[in-house]
Amino acid sequence: MGKRIILKENWDILPSLFRNGDELELRGYVVGREKELKFLINDILHKNSGAILICGHRGVGKTALVYKALSEAMKRARKKNNDMMIIPVIMNAAQLEAESDKDTINPRNIIENLIRRLYAAVSTLIENKNKKSNGDNEDGKNLEEIKEEIEKLYKKAVAKEFKLTEALTDGYRKLEEEEEEEGKEFLFDDRYMIFLTFWTIGLLLILLSDSTVGRLFGALSTFPIPFYISLVWRKHRKRKQAKERSIETKELYQYDDKISNLEFDLEKIHQIFSEKKWKLIYVIDELDKLETGQVSESLKYFKHLFTQSDALFIFIGGEELYNLGTNTNQSFRSKEYTYFTTKYYLSRPLYNDLSSFIDEIIERTENLEKDDIEIFKRAVCFDAQNDFFDLKREIRNRISSFQEDGKPVIEISESELSGEYLQKARLHKYITVLFEGRYMSTKYSNWNENEELMRSIFQEAHKIINSFSDAEFEDPEGEQLTDSLIRDFHHFLYRYEALTVLPQGTKKLKIKGQEVTIRKYKYVGQISKDPPDKFEDYTEYEKRFIESLEQWVNYLLALVNAFRVVNGEKKITIEEFFENLDEVSMLLKKWGYSAVQGFEALLKIKENIINIERENIEQYTLQITNNINGLKNPSSKIIINIVSKAVLDLFSHLNLVPNSSPSADPNLFAGSAMKIKQELPEYRSSIVIRKSDYSRQILFISNNEDKLKELKETLEKNSLTHRVITVVEKDNNEEEIEGSHRIITASPKQLESSLKNLYEKLKEFFR
Repeated sequence: MGKRIILKENWDILPSLFRNGDELELRGYVVGREKELKFLINDILHKNSGAILICGHRGVGKTALVYKALSEAMKRARKKNNDMMIIPVIMNAAQLEAESDKDTINPRNIIENLIRRLYAAVSTLIENKNKKSNGDNEDGKNLEEIKEEIEKLYKKAVAKEFKLTEALTDGYRKLEEEEEEEGKEFLFDDRYMIFLTFWTIGLLLILLSDSTVGRLFGALSTFPIPFYISLVWRKHRKRKQAKERSIETKELYQYDDKISNLEFDLEKIHQIFSEKKWKLIYVIDELDKLETGQVSESLKYFKHLFTQSDALFIFIGGEELYNLGTNTNQSFRSKEYTYFTTKYYLSRPLYNDLSSFIDEIIERTENLEKDDIEIFKRAVCFDAQNDFFDLKREIRNRISSFQEDGKPVIEISESELSGEYLQKARLHKYITVLFEGRYMSTKYSNWNENEELMRSIFQEAHKIINSFSDAEFEDPEGEQLTDSLIRDFHHFLYRYEALTVLPQGTKKLKIKGQEVTIRKYKYVGQISKDPPDKFEDYTEYEKRFIESLEQWVNYLLALVNAFRVVNGEKKITIEEFFENLDEVSMLLKKWGYSAVQGFEALLKIKENIINIERENIEQYTLQITNNINGLKNPSSKIIINIVSKAVLDLFSHLNLVPNSSPSADPNLFAGSAMKIKQELPEYRSSIVIRKSDYSRQILFISNNEDKLKELKETLEKNSLTHRVITVVEKDNNEEEIEGSHRIITASPKQLESSLKNLYEKLKEFFR
């Protein structure tokens, strides 16, 4: 007997929500997404208003997640408070707005449809409650009252469509009532006078007329003529009355049916629900079927209703909505930025979630080992690229027959398990280990980033496995996170012999300040080795952290070692620095550099880096990079502050005097050296160190070598008593002007060398 998987008969049923008495129950298979589910349940239970956006790639299970969250939230709410009730109003975008052109909306359609769907939801709830309690329950009676209010509001909303019908119907109804009283009132209305007048004329003509025509007219005047005139008069009067009532009704509804009034009345109904501790939640699905402009206009028009009224609105749409209102080119926020109080981006599910779903829909297996099932699951997930919608398609494609009881059957051959399925399963695990283990973001605000990463790595993996043996693949040269992921993925496959390196295609590039090796690979034609459970190498972003940390350490050591060498002490190595931070840290703090205070924490991160989330590593790398740039950038004056204090320390026996406000002391750079302070604009905010008798003076400035060239004659003339030290990032390879010194920050090596040169020359200067 062969290897078979028997699925449950309803394995592919679409998730749906239905009410069972006071409970909201979920039909269908919804598993996983535990973190996302917790976030959404918390929002449903604790937010009384606001607009929540659930968006992401089509088919990732957005609607299913919302339905499960509503069901779970209802269960938790009922446990805490038996009076608590969640009332979902479920509608799709077509029911919200389906008649307008692109980028335009019909606000009346939207408000009408919201009211209509609310009415339907409350009616269903009443029906369920009445079934449960046989019509005798307080909630049902309260809901009936609210239902009547909603019905009245809906009549207002569609007033333009029924106002004439209602007015005429009402008019004719009243006419019928009046006809019942007509016989009683006949003697007092105008028709009585018509009959009396014509009867009198008719009798006189019959009695007094000699002609046949006269007597005939008299006979007609006694009944036919007055009767006909009476009918015409009656009809005219009734039409006039109906028209007057129609005009009155029209005026009433034209006043009441303004959209702002309808919105206000709907908010009042929401408030009634809230006062009774009933949570009203609108779920508006399939927003991706509307144009983005229509969605934006709808949210803008009804922003107050969606975000401030006593109801929660959950919008479900495509991934393009996530960036609605995000203006990357401008510093200010657009109006759309605040349309949603909370936004969730659902990326493709993780493997554990998909694996749990497959386990859930399997009725039983025949002749399959645990490893066989794992290979099958990973293979179908690989073909589906972890897309939930495509996973169902891939499973459906593998169904070969049905049992008599209707259960689908998937037959798996031994050759598939050891061949195609195994290759795909291995490649899928390589993806899972690298992406889920090291690159995936756990912050919900970055879930859209996960989708981009997953999409890119699956596309690359499919490209590789669908290629021929010896097909070539090259690392991307970009600096995006997806580029780093693909470079690490290629290297991962190379380490496990699925790819080989082509030496002629190897080059090194600077990417985000890091030297990155770009390689060209060749596919060997198969994925022959099982991947490890953990990615044990450093990723590119982890290497960037380590290299940045070491570069920062080298800058700090350059500052310290230049001082130590000139002072006759031994240099500190990077290994000694990591073993004993105190000596270097204390000296740098003495010189006013406080950034080293967090260094010990960074070293702990380095030691445990593979267990720390990527975003944190990237944040620490950015922090270190900023510290390095602060040291390198002359305008930051960090180096000036450190070196000026180091000079005071180095020549402490001379009792040098620092001055951070040189313009307040007229004796500084006076006499023949006055031109220096007059021509250098930064003099007022610079630092000057001097001997107590003013016989030696040193000015520290930032990156103004061009000005120093103009002052060359003055500098040379005063070089015995005055010096100017400038900090530059790049070495122009020109000789220093006599009377000036250059500190170069381009690299730790250049910094250390230029500082040693400076300190040696200052020794001669102070003699």
